[in-house]
Amino acid sequence: MFRGNRGNADTGSDFRRDPRFNSKKIRFLMDGRELDVVDISATGIQVRHVPGWVVAGQGLYFDLLIPVRTGMKKVPATGHVLRRKGTDMVVTYHSPHPDWRRLITQFLASR
Repeated sequence: MFRGNRGNADTGSDFRRDPRFNSKKIRFLMDGRELDVVDISATGIQVRHVPGWVVAGQGLYFDLLIPVRTGMKKVPATGHVLRRKGTDMVVTYHSPHPDWRRLITQFLASR
């Protein structure tokens, strides 16, 4: 499901560069743990049930697990924690592929 780029000062969801999509099928793998994805865009991801040692400003190495016909494809990525609230975090990440914006947007829009 598409989440529009409407601003909301209370939630921190200010105007975003890329559309965000709800995605229960994509998983976030960090430190051997699969975490729930709340929503994702080509440059950011909101994740649930984050370990306590993760803090705002911290750099991360992680994998996005993308469903494909043969199972799950691991897409390595790096980024940093933009903010953390409770057990949720928002991560901005670097494009793992030169054409990532088009690929992930098309994949998510088709779900």
